[in-house]
Formats: sequence, C-alpha cells, structure tokens
Amino acid sequence: MTSRHKLTDITPIFGLIVNSNSGKVKSGVYSKNYFEMIFKGRVLIRETRTLDELSQALKDFEKANIEILFSYGGDGTHQKVISEVISSKRQFPFIVPLKGGTMNMLVKDIGLGSSPIKIAEQIASIYDMFKDQTPAFEKPILKVTVGNKQPVYGFYFANGIIYKILNKYYQKPSSIANALRVTVGGLLGSMFSKQSFSECYHPIHCDIKLDGQDYPQKEFLGMMISTLNRVVFGMTPFLEKPDTKHQFQFMAYSFPKRDLYKNFIFLARGKKVKGPGVHAHAPEKLEITCDNGFVLDGEPYHITDTEKITVEVADFLNIPDIVEGMNAMVLLKQGIATT
Repeated sequence: MTSRHKLTDITPIFGLIVNSNSGKVKSGVYSKNYFEMIFKGRVLIRETRTLDELSQALKDFEKANIEILFSYGGDGTHQKVISEVISSKRQFPFIVPLKGGTMNMLVKDIGLGSSPIKIAEQIASIYDMFKDQTPAFEKPILKVTVGNKQPVYGFYFANGIIYKILNKYYQKPSSIANALRVTVGGLLGSMFSKQSFSECYHPIHCDIKLDGQDYPQKEFLGMMISTLNRVVFGMTPFLEKPDTKHQFQFMAYSFPKRDLYKNFIFLARGKKVKGPGVHAHAPEKLEITCDNGFVLDGEPYHITDTEKITVEVADFLNIPDIVEGMNAMVLLKQGIATT
C-alpha cells in the first residue's frame, strides 16, 4: 500500500516571488493554483508589495534551501529581486525570471519570453531529471553605483532622452495606450520644438571615463549600456559586442535631434549610420559624472546634484538552459527506451 503525503509534508525546492503590483497580477492573468500544480506542491510562493516583504521572502527561501528562485513580474520586478539577492549575499543555485509585467525585455532576450506557466513547467521537468547538473548559462549583471550610495543591479541602463521619455510614461498608469502615447510623442518631439516631448531632446552634459580613459565627447542626447541585446522599447541598438564576459555594450548619441528621427529605425536595430554622432564601445568599466538621472531595467532613478555613476559587471545570473535541457531529456529518454 502506498502512502499519500499531505501537501505540507512535501519539501519545497522551488521558490516563486510574485510582484503583487504587477499589471498581470492585478488583471487576473496570474494564478497561484497553476504554479502550485505544475510544481507539484514543492514550491514556496510569496506575493510581495514592498522591498521589506521581498527581503523577508528571500530570507525564508534561503532558509528553506530553495534550489530554483523564480521571479514573476516585469523588468523592474526582476531588477529588484536580483538587487536584493546580491546585496543580501543570498545564495540560490538558479534564478529564473518569468514574464509578468509591462516591460519584459530581459525574458525575451534570454529566451524565456513565452508563457510563464510553460517556462516554469519545462524548467521544473529539467531540474527533476538533472538536479544540480541542470544545463545552464550565465548572464552578466551590471552593478550601478551612484556616488557613495548602495549599488543597484540590473541589465540595461539608459539616461538622457530614454530617461526623460520614460518619466513621461510613468506620469500615467501603465498600459498599451500610454506606451503608444509616449512613443508617438517622443517621435513628434524630435521634429517640433514646441511639442510637449521636445524637452526630452535637450542634450545632457557628462564627463565620461571608459576603462579609466577620459572620453572627449561631453554632450549627448543620451546613452545606453547593457549586457542584453534587447533593451527598452525592444530596441537592439548595439554595434560593439563584448569579447569577454566582464565587458558590456555601450552606445551614446551626440548628433542633432532631427538626425535621431531620420535614423531612428536604423539606430534601434543596430545598423551603422554614416557620419559622426554615434559612439559604440564595449568597456569593462564606465564612469559618468553628470546631474541627469537614469533608468535601470525600466525603473527610474532620479539625481538632483552632480554625481559620479560607476557601471561595471559585478555578478552573473545562473539561468537553466531550456533548449539544451529539453534536448538532453529527449536523448536520455531515447537511450533508456533502446536499452
């Protein structure tokens, strides 16, 4: 006779952080029951609304020896989770971001952009078969330090025009209509000086050091820095690819705003544009001294005084490789079937 264990008797090996403020959660798309079912009860789920709740949840997960930490939300949610994990020096063998927010550039860039239920189910199956030998890949994480403040961590950084336009976006509730408003307004602002978005195109003044060397250009429309190929608004703008895992991608623009409008499609897709004004590098360390704020993974960080911002790769996210894992499962099952 087989014994039947109560759900509470099952040792959890998966942990799921859910951002209760996420649009997907508020709209009812997220279902706790679905995740409990696909994880077969072996999961701790924490729905968090504040950083204090997030910190406590991660503490509980580490105490429970969670093997795979799942994060459900958008880019901002994943940025907060990863920052808290690194800052608190908590250890989880694998971390998996799941699509559940307005901006989902991270999951799309690393191949986890489909249904979060499907992704979680596949990764749970792979882990059940391979345990700590689960195939995985590393994704570099940026460390962003403003002056002497505590660092924050993420994957894509932008200032200048991107920061200013996203501030316009956050003035209203997140929605497709609001995103369209900002996109159209941003393009019109590059053409008409009296349009409400035209102020976003005022240049910013920065002193920059790339790997310790002073950069001659001082005035920019904005810059983007990332360890991802895909960044805010789905752009893939980078021309210089890193040669080592400690380098990151850097793009800056210093041409007139009308040139940005004319070349936007090319720049957004990483196509070379003739003439000066496009600065592409792949440094290991970047120092920016200016009084302009920035966004990190879509989250705005405001700066009121001139500060030095240091950007460098500080850690690596260990993410289960679904393609390699599913292929390995097929081969293993075929091998078992033929013996």
